Amino acid sequence: MTASLLQSRPAWVAAGVAAAAAIAAYALPLRLNILVAIAAAVAAGLLAEAAERSARGHRRRPSRAGDGAEERRP
Repeated sequence: MTASLLQSRPAWVAAGVAAAAAIAAYALPLRLNILVAIAAAVAAGLLAEAAERSARGHRRRPSRAGDGAEERRP
């Protein structure tokens, strides 16, 4: 993966976790370390994105009017 594709912090986190997981799981048979790296990267990327959103205070818009959820504020 080239650095030009990594434009956000969650992408950088996911790439770093994928590299670390692939190296840590290198001894697994049938190249399962790649599968472990993908799963770990997806999980880490989603967690980093959620943490970034909560740090900025963004909330999802309600799916229906009047369901009690707050709208996202700029």
